[in-house]
Amino acid sequence: MNTDREPAPFAGKPTVAGRLADVLCEQIVAGDLAPGRSLNLDQMRLAHGVSVSSMREAMTRLVALGLVRQEAQKGFAVAPMSAADLSEITTLRAELLPLALRQSIRQGTLDWEAAIMAALYRLQRIEQRPVSATQIDDWETAHDAFHAALHGACGMPHLDQMLQRLQVMHDRYRRILFRDAPSQSNQHDEHTAIAQAAVEREADRAGDLLRTHIMRTGLALASRLT
Repeated sequence: MNTDREPAPFAGKPTVAGRLADVLCEQIVAGDLAPGRSLNLDQMRLAHGVSVSSMREAMTRLVALGLVRQEAQKGFAVAPMSAADLSEITTLRAELLPLALRQSIRQGTLDWEAAIMAALYRLQRIEQRPVSATQIDDWETAHDAFHAALHGACGMPHLDQMLQRLQVMHDRYRRILFRDAPSQSNQHDEHTAIAQAAVEREADRAGDLLRTHIMRTGLALASRLT
């Protein structure tokens, strides 16, 4: 499993709690810690060799990210997956990502355009490899990098934080529900069209294409959610 995804959900100066939160985030998003699973903090603290305070700080970060829930008298548990939750995530992404893309188109430089096309090229090259566990991990990383490049010039830090949180929650659904049937090939043309519209500075067209792409992916995920 690829443990070097970028950007890390808790980027910044590394701390014990931050590193632990990143490890647990990856386990939750990958489905290794199943949705709804109760989390025994004492067992986890001993398994990871961390203090009580670091364990609780990591949990606080995961709660803020929407991956863990805390209930009175019940402790912590991995956030469940549901049709309603997926629908809300999809709706928010379909509204906010095109907004960020349009803002990037207004402000982006030639370097921004180059970053998009480089990310697209990397993604497409990975798609040409035979499907394997490593290929799927590499595709996930490249896919996230491509979408991050699209809104990389929006210049709105608060929006970037919201999008990062939504991306992590969305990735959990995609990685768990598409684990045995990764949806790569049918996104190739959509990614190309979005990138082309973006670098050609067709803001409305790029935003509409991205929104359609997000909604289609959301429907595909919902069809697999039981």
